[in-house]
Amino acid sequence: GVTADGGIAAKRSVSTWSTNDYARHLHSFSYRVLREGQYPRFTVYQLAADNYNGISNPSFAYGNGEGLIGTWAGDPPASQSHLSDFSRVQCQGPPPCWFALETPAELAAQDKIADRGLVVRRWQARLGGVDYP
Repeated sequence: GVTADGGIAAKRSVSTWSTNDYARHLHSFSYRVLREGQYPRFTVYQLAADNYNGISNPSFAYGNGEGLIGTWAGDPPASQSHLSDFSRVQCQGPPPCWFALETPAELAAQDKIADRGLVVRRWQARLGGVDYP
């Protein structure tokens, strides 16, 4: 698809397969900037929506191939993913990098579990003619 202003074209593919423990999905994205533009907020990939998250106040953890780097929990709710403390965590260190939203212990004890995780095994970008990473 293409953004409403015609500035960015996106290609996406998603594969899902069955397992006995966790749902597994492979997401592939490609974005091509067609022309210069300004966006008040631009999100390439978001784990849980701003106003629909399924659980209240999940905690957040992130890490890399060596293990846990950091965690975040508390007010404001993690579902406010546009807040700077929560939304600008970057992949650091040896791959893969990973990000997780975890169900609070009191809800997990009630079998209301809605943990989610994202493992980034490979990514690349070209911004302003510069290749990343």
